[in-house]
Amino acid sequence: MSNGMIGYTQGYIADQTQLLQAIVDGLAVWNKSEDPLVSLLCAEETREIARVAQAPLTFQPHGDGANPDAQKQTYRLLQFPLSSYSLSAPFTKLGLQDALADDVIATANGAMAGDAERVTCELMRAIFTKRTAGSVGTAYQAGFFNGETDAPNYGNFSNYGSAANHYAGLNTTTFAKSQIVAAVEAMNKFGYGMNPSTCVALFNTDQKSGVSAVMDSTASIGIIATPERIRALDQGVQADIRIEGVRCIFHPWVPSGYFAVIDAATKPLAKRVHPNPEYRGLMIDGPNISSPRDPLVGAEYLRRVGFAVRHLGAGVCRQLVGSTTYTNPTFRLTAA
Repeated sequence: MSNGMIGYTQGYIADQTQLLQAIVDGLAVWNKSEDPLVSLLCAEETREIARVAQAPLTFQPHGDGANPDAQKQTYRLLQFPLSSYSLSAPFTKLGLQDALADDVIATANGAMAGDAERVTCELMRAIFTKRTAGSVGTAYQAGFFNGETDAPNYGNFSNYGSAANHYAGLNTTTFAKSQIVAAVEAMNKFGYGMNPSTCVALFNTDQKSGVSAVMDSTASIGIIATPERIRALDQGVQADIRIEGVRCIFHPWVPSGYFAVIDAATKPLAKRVHPNPEYRGLMIDGPNISSPRDPLVGAEYLRRVGFAVRHLGAGVCRQLVGSTTYTNPTFRLTAA
């Protein structure tokens, strides 16, 4: 016989506070299981403007009794904007009275799926978007080299004074192994990618057949991901095909018809997060979140994050197009 109370056994929401706590606990686990590509390529940054060293210092012949020329480390002042993204999927009082607990949990899971898409999209936008060239001493948001003439010298390469360009069209729509080799060579001129095994090449998933055709004979296909992300949503990313030692990664958020080769060992991108840890990761908030009765009424989801390049010579982007001009790709999600 019913006691007049609708409880969890019937599937309806008996206690919004308990359900909110379940969502908060789920988000805590989600926020600890960072996107594997973000972990691979990014260093965390809390500052809006940071000085990032870009070059080694130079030793000179020693002269007894004489002082060597004084040197200062070369820094670039780089901007790392913090963008805000929100998801409004609010429940009303009447909606919650008629909703099942599973409906609310499904909305939270959908928010995590959307968060995964937004974070990966912004990472790819930072990689594949060429930006206006800047210069040492002036703060700017950078991509990889796109015409900077003050790139530091490295090894026997005299880079300073010549325009450095790491974005280019390949004047062909056919992928070839030599294109990966040339991209690594371009990074080598600035001291990056010296060990091909630390480099990754990013491709769209629809390019896998063409890339697999020229892969190293000892390569295989595998998955990289944390167990939490595999259980939660995205099943990881396909990896472990190698070309000349460079690990190839396939992801649907890589723009089709483009690829990038990146020295992952240097963490060449910055993931900008809020300096207050309380405001990092995917959050749930709303006007009634502290209400003891209806905390879920009007609740929304919020993510604050940003990505930008911090080592300008550590990545090369190429477009498979019948031109030598590189055109920035269009992403399904609009930028902040």
